[in-house]
Amino acid sequence: MRIVTLNTWKGDGAYGARLHAMADGLRSLDPDIVLLQEVLDAPELGLHTGARLAQDLGLNGVHLPLRDKKRSVEGIRVDSRSGLSVLSRHPIRHSLSIPLPSRDSDGERAALVTEIAAPAGPLSVTNLHLTHLDDASLRRQQLQAAQKVAKRPGTALMGGDFNAPIEALALAGSDWRDCRQELGQPARSTLSEHPDGPCIDHLLWMGRGRAPKSWRVALDGLTREGQPMISDHCAVVVDLAD
Repeated sequence: MRIVTLNTWKGDGAYGARLHAMADGLRSLDPDIVLLQEVLDAPELGLHTGARLAQDLGLNGVHLPLRDKKRSVEGIRVDSRSGLSVLSRHPIRHSLSIPLPSRDSDGERAALVTEIAAPAGPLSVTNLHLTHLDDASLRRQQLQAAQKVAKRPGTALMGGDFNAPIEALALAGSDWRDCRQELGQPARSTLSEHPDGPCIDHLLWMGRGRAPKSWRVALDGLTREGQPMISDHCAVVVDLAD
């Protein structure tokens, strides 16, 4: 089973071209489950990144709109939201939104918790985007709040843009394990414009089965002008044992 997590960069940059490249790139990865953050929802323009990708990839999808504000999409200022989406090849049986601690300067934060009817049995998958503020304590509080709800019998996964290296998030004693660390892989930048930058996009795993088999970074290409071809974040791709 292949899991991909990707921060889609809202409507920034050349959104139309990026969205097309994003669909092509994700299709080439052939994922079973996709976690998307910073999902643009701009009804005035008929745009929703998560819904469009679900349609293009032929996947089931659930979406959580968050963080209302005016944003520019290829030069047009519109009311929009930047939320979360979970896409799945398999049926999504249940989903719920869990509010996370936040500050006014940060904006609305929540986790999207889903139960997916995978062939080997139910799989709990949680998508989240932790604060970008320089506040390590708040970031840990958000992760801990999500962990309490995301913990389910069987195998559970939690992933997304954590805005910090996993070493800064105090996983010890939580029952959750970072897939990259579990495989002994070195950290690699997940910021497409900064190959020497930090690894801040992660997939955590908890349970007895479906252990991670591989971890890698993908969809990190730049245009000839040096702009992100798909997003300012790279995708993280994890293969799990069936």
